[in-house]
Amino acid sequence: MIGIGFNCITTDAKIHSVEKILPKRNSSEPLVIPWEDGFIGRMTPRYLSKYYADDEIPFMERENIVIQVRPYPPKYELKLKKFSGTTVKVELTTEHLSINCSCSDDVAGLCVHEATLLSNKLLDSCPNYLKGLYRAEINNLPPWKKKIVPFKVCENYSYAELTVEMNNEYGRFYRLATNDYENGLRLPARNLEGYLDLKRNDEVCFFVTINFSAFGLPVFFPFHYKFKRSRSFSHSYLLDESNLKMSLNSYDQYLELFSRRFAALLYEDKILREEKKDLISEDINYFERKQWEIIQIWRDLLEDPPFPIKLRFAQTFKRYRFAHQINLKNSSVLGAATLTKARGNLQLKVEIDDQDQYLKMRICLYYRNQLIDCPEFLGDENCFFLKISNEEILFIDNLTQAGVLQKFRQWKYRLTVFKENYHAFLNDYL
Repeated sequence: MIGIGFNCITTDAKIHSVEKILPKRNSSEPLVIPWEDGFIGRMTPRYLSKYYADDEIPFMERENIVIQVRPYPPKYELKLKKFSGTTVKVELTTEHLSINCSCSDDVAGLCVHEATLLSNKLLDSCPNYLKGLYRAEINNLPPWKKKIVPFKVCENYSYAELTVEMNNEYGRFYRLATNDYENGLRLPARNLEGYLDLKRNDEVCFFVTINFSAFGLPVFFPFHYKFKRSRSFSHSYLLDESNLKMSLNSYDQYLELFSRRFAALLYEDKILREEKKDLISEDINYFERKQWEIIQIWRDLLEDPPFPIKLRFAQTFKRYRFAHQINLKNSSVLGAATLTKARGNLQLKVEIDDQDQYLKMRICLYYRNQLIDCPEFLGDENCFFLKISNEEILFIDNLTQAGVLQKFRQWKYRLTVFKENYHAFLNDYL
C-alpha cells in the first residue's frame, strides 16, 4: 500500500453506471488511457474512474500529492510529499496518457496508487489541469538538451504548467524568456521594534535602506527616536521639514556630514524636477553624473576614515520613490556591519567551459585573490554591499563591476549558450 490510511468518499451515482475498462496487467507495465473527448491534456476523476475496478477511489488531499518532472518532459512522477516509497509514473502524448506504478501489483485496470494519486490531483470542474504539461516544442528537443535544462512543474488550483528553475550547474539559459523561470518567494520580514542593538545613550543611528536607491545607488541617513519610550524610528530628521538640530558625538558628526551631502544632492534634484524639468530631459548625462557624485561620496567616506565606519541596514515593507518618504516604523532590520571599500582588492574573472553542443560561462568573484564561491549581497536592488562576514561588508565602488554582478547574480553567475545561438550571443551580448 501507499504507506498511509485511505479515507473513502461516496462517489457520484453516475460513476457507478459507467462501463469499466479493466485490462489485466502488472502495474509496472504502462496502462494507456486516451485523453477525454480526444483533447490533449483533458482528464477528470469521473473519466478516470472507468479504469479503476472499485466503485470508490480512495480520497486524499491534493496538496499532499506532488507532481515532478522525471527525467524530462513529457515524463512525470506522482508521489506523496512525505512518503518516498511508492512512485507513479506518467507520460503524456498527443493522444493519451500512459501510467505505471512501482508497486508492481497484478491488477485489472489501475492499481490503488495510480488511481488515488492521479484522480485526487485532478478536478471535474477543471478538466484541463494537465494540458500545460504537454508542450510540443519542448518534447521535440533532443534528449541531451532536455537533460540539462532544469524543468519544474508549477502547480496552480486549476492548472499545472511547465517552468524552468535556476540551478547552480547551468545558471540561466541564454534566450529563455524571464517568464520561463519561476519567480522567487519573498521571505517574511520582522518588525523593526525589538531587534535594534543600540547603546542606551545613542541619539542617532545611521541606516542604509537596502530596497531604496537614488539614481540606482544606495544612500544612508541618520534616524533618531521620535518617542524614546517606544524605541522606534520613523523618518530621517535630515529629510523632513523640522530642520531639527541634534547634539552629536564626534563619530556621529562625521557620518552626518556625508548624509548631508546625500540629502543636498537629492534635494537639488527634487527642486530641478519641480521647477526646471526640461533642463533634466535635455541633459543626456544627468543620470550618470548623479551616479558619479553619489559614488564619490561613498569613496570619500571610506577613504582612510578616522575610525571604523559602521552602518545599520534595514528593509522597509513598503517601497518608496523618494528619500523623504522613507519610514522605518514598519521595516526589518538586517543588522549592523563595518564597511570597507573594495579598491583594487576585488576582481571579476570569466571561466568558459566549451562543450560540443553548448558553451557554459561562469563569472567568478575574487577578493584578495581568494575565490568567493557563493557571493552574498545585501538586498535585491543592487550589488554594492558584498558580505564578507557577519561583521564586515565590502562596498563595491565600481559601477561596472556592480552592474555585471547584478546581471549575473539573477542567473546564479552562470550563462549557458547553445551552439545554434553563438552568433546571436556574440552580437547581442558581448
